[in-house]
Amino acid sequence: MAITSHLAKIIGLGAVSLATYEAVGNGFRKGTNKTDADIANSLADVYISHQFESKTGKIKESVKKYYRETLLDVGFIETFLDVKNVVVESVKELGGYLLPIGLGLGAFFTKVKKPNVKFLKGFIPPFVGKACAIGLGILGGKVLFQDIMGISNRNKLD
Repeated sequence: MAITSHLAKIIGLGAVSLATYEAVGNGFRKGTNKTDADIANSLADVYISHQFESKTGKIKESVKKYYRETLLDVGFIETFLDVKNVVVESVKELGGYLLPIGLGLGAFFTKVKKPNVKFLKGFIPPFVGKACAIGLGILGGKVLFQDIMGISNRNKLD
């Protein structure tokens, strides 16, 4: 009886680890790509907006030049954009992984009668934790057969 609860904990911990790793990795990749696109768009905007202004003056030109150089200093702007985009995209990706993370946490916090480590005692009834572990198995099978192997995948063009 306790072995299945421990097995549910192991499955839950593995699922939470894998889903979080996947979500943060995807968020990092998407955030970096979004930063590159944002910088390219801002460079074009700076060039266009500063080339086609009719009213000019010596002070205005020097302020515009400083502003343009600050915006074109990619290292300065890129740091802020990169942090913002990586955090936003990672949180979005974590939202897409709520089901496996929730099931994994449910399985991990399964109550165990005699835990080897005190904080692993858990508080979720064993039948719920085992159901979460079974749900993770079903979800993992779906990912394996549909997303990885392409079995029973409908044509995306239909």
